[in-house]
Amino acid sequence: MPLATARLCLEAIHLAGEVARKGNVSSASDAGVAALVARAGVEGAALNVLINLGVHHGCRLQGRVQTERAKLVEEAARACEETVSHVKGTFQ
Repeated sequence: MPLATARLCLEAIHLAGEVARKGNVSSASDAGVAALVARAGVEGAALNVLINLGVHHGCRLQGRVQTERAKLVEEAARACEETVSHVKGTFQ
C-alpha cells in the first residue's frame, strides 16, 4: 500500500508541474506548494516501504520493491525541483 501511495504522490507532483507551466500565473505558487507537499508524501510513503521491507525480510519481491522505492524518491525529487524552479522563475 505505501508503494501505491508513493506512485500517486509522484503523479500529483507531475500534475502540479503542469499547472505551474500552463495554469494561471497567479496560482503558480499554489502549484509549487502542491509539488512540495506531494514530495513529502512520496518520502513518507517510501519510509513506510522501508519499514515494511524490514518486517518482511527475505521476501522474494524485496529487491524489486526496493528498486522501485528508490526510483520513486529520485523522480519525486527531480520533478519537484523542476516545478519549484519554474515557479520561482515566474516571479523573477
